[in-house]
Amino acid sequence: MSQSVRKYSSIFFLIVSFSLVVQPLNTASSAFSDSDPVAEAKSYADDESGGTWFLIGCVGGFIGYIVATAITPNPPSRAIVGKDEEYVATFTDTYISEVQSTRRSNAMYGCLVGTGATLVLYAAVIAAADDPL
Repeated sequence: MSQSVRKYSSIFFLIVSFSLVVQPLNTASSAFSDSDPVAEAKSYADDESGGTWFLIGCVGGFIGYIVATAITPNPPSRAIVGKDEEYVATFTDTYISEVQSTRRSNAMYGCLVGTGATLVLYAAVIAAADDPL
């Protein structure tokens, strides 16, 4: 019994040791792989919060849309550190394009909803003013 425990424990330690050596090598190789900068930029751009720009459009109206168009987003630095210049340029252009598109569309939807709500409010006020007591 003692020999079988010793045999299995040494196999276990061998597997654990091997995994401790192989896992960092696997992670390092995947970190430096040539991935598609366009797909990665779109993935990062999906993290952009559209709700904030929707509210800016609701409250600010057309000016909120102008602000969403005028502000240029900065790409996340963790995505471009250690990459070559061509990758960084492609990633940055795609990221800015995707984020600005998301911001503009959400601000426009907010502008339309805010305008609609304002028209309904004005219609209710006018109807209440015309109604005699």
